[in-house]
Amino acid sequence: MRDTTRQPVPSASGGLDVPELSLVVVHGIGSQADGATAREWAQSAVELLTRSGTPARITDVVPPGIGAPPAYTVEVNPPGVVAGPPVVRLQFVDAYWANAFPAPGVKRVVRWLFTLGPNLAVAQAVLSAHRDIQPRAAAVTGATAARRTAAVARVVRRWGALTRILAVTFQLVSVALLAPVLAVLALGLLVVTSLPIPGLRRAAAGGLGFLSAGVGDVTTALEDPTSLKAIRARVRWAVDHEVARLGDPSRVHVLAHSQGGSIAYSVLAGMPPDTRPRRFTTVGAATGRLNDLRHLDPLPGWATAAATSSAVAALSVLPLVGLDPALVLLPVAWIAAIGALQWVYWSRRFAGSGAVPRLDPLVGVDWLDLWAPFDLVPNGRAVEHGVAGYQVTLVPGAMSVLHDHTSYATDLAETVPRVLAHASGALPRIPELALRPGALAPGGAQLGARRGLRARPALQDSGGTGTSWMPWEGRDWLSLVLRVVTWLGAAVLVIAYRWTHLAAWGRWTRQVGAIDSVAGMVDRWLTWATGLLGPTGSHCCTSASPVAGAAMVAVVAAALASFAWRAIAAVQRRSLTRWFVTGLVQRSVVQLSWPLVAVVLAWCALAVLAVVVLAGGPPGP
Repeated sequence: MRDTTRQPVPSASGGLDVPELSLVVVHGIGSQADGATAREWAQSAVELLTRSGTPARITDVVPPGIGAPPAYTVEVNPPGVVAGPPVVRLQFVDAYWANAFPAPGVKRVVRWLFTLGPNLAVAQAVLSAHRDIQPRAAAVTGATAARRTAAVARVVRRWGALTRILAVTFQLVSVALLAPVLAVLALGLLVVTSLPIPGLRRAAAGGLGFLSAGVGDVTTALEDPTSLKAIRARVRWAVDHEVARLGDPSRVHVLAHSQGGSIAYSVLAGMPPDTRPRRFTTVGAATGRLNDLRHLDPLPGWATAAATSSAVAALSVLPLVGLDPALVLLPVAWIAAIGALQWVYWSRRFAGSGAVPRLDPLVGVDWLDLWAPFDLVPNGRAVEHGVAGYQVTLVPGAMSVLHDHTSYATDLAETVPRVLAHASGALPRIPELALRPGALAPGGAQLGARRGLRARPALQDSGGTGTSWMPWEGRDWLSLVLRVVTWLGAAVLVIAYRWTHLAAWGRWTRQVGAIDSVAGMVDRWLTWATGLLGPTGSHCCTSASPVAGAAMVAVVAAALASFAWRAIAAVQRRSLTRWFVTGLVQRSVVQLSWPLVAVVLAWCALAVLAVVVLAGGPPGP
């Protein structure tokens, strides 16, 4: 076992003490191993520092299970000096709490899907819209009002258009789709788990396990105060251990991801001010969202009935198609009415003064809240604008709903530089690092950059503290546009081909035995579902061949979208390597380059080829 009381180590300047900083990493919900999150951040820090000219390496590891939190020691050398004594020591400590989290069982997950889930979707949409228009309670006058008005105007000009689109899209999807989808999923799981078919029961159990991992933190925070206290105690233990080891809370930095942000916030809020760490960074955190959840109780008495009726309406679509396709408008209208009822209820409930839940500021804590706009966990929910010590900053991410929430620790272009810069603000000035190019130029940070590598001069932000998420060198926007156009083109093809053309492609794909077996099962299910309310199934919708044809078009679209994403990512990696060589402050401002032009031309050629082949129909026998 390693002795956690360190002896003084000579520094490169001849002193006895090496400045040390402890970063307590709080993970989000999931099944990661003890110590894995701290290891990931330590490795990313080593890669960023080494590639940008400041050699760093992991020199010591505290494994889990020995009476101390798992930790990874990163020692940083002066620029260009690979060997020799370090000038900075970073300790990445894992505040592991997953083993204190009991995954909820079937009953609790199904209850969540029927009650909290649908109402949460609508309530969050209402809260997002409500915060945009609600005036501040405190009146401001004179110069303060003028500065705030100018700041709001700048924000609106810079990223108002996209945030409006994202907010409206989220609200519409939440109200129109998520509530009935969650309720249908719950009904399906109930039915499947009651069938005496081992294979289906195992599949349902796997689905419930996945949902338990995803919504368990929500149910624990709301319904299991004992487990919540155990989770907070694990994080508090790791923070207290580092404060005691270093003897200085200002040298302890808390770094939290996802739901760990809410846990870490509550831990810091409950600590005495004299022992509380002075710096706090959250990435993709749901701090505000989980605070909102606690204000959803009590749910309206009709919540379960409304969600169940939406599920029944959604399940009735296929049987009604068998009677008359026009009857489908009835369940659609009912689902829309239930969504409107929920919207009105939550709008009225949050309309009063002080009804919108807010978090208290962490006095004496410098809090940097980082999240990507396509990350649905924070989903634009800042804790509170204007709170002293709190700063929210957007990072571009990959503009991907599926990946942005899980890729912060590996984002060397934006997130990792900002995290290291914020954390190292607690360190004294280290002369040996003054030679480091870029990030240690006048006004720069010591171990990172307060603004990431992708930036634009129009920000006019020499301190590097502002947002830099448009146009992101043009590369991220280009990737998004090509992916969106790909999927829109696929949707247009599916609609334009109509049923018969897609059926021809479907029959061609069903020459593969496995595809035909699955399609045969879908055929029988469609025939049964559409004939449930009539003597026979609907003639329009009892064959899976058009579905197979539409799936084939979707596969082609996925291939084109993957090509665009991977090719542009390759260009970004080359640019990232160039930025590291030139430093973290002297960034490239080139919007497009010839490799990107080649990507666009190749994508256009492939898209045209795909349309020509698909429009020509399947090959003859």
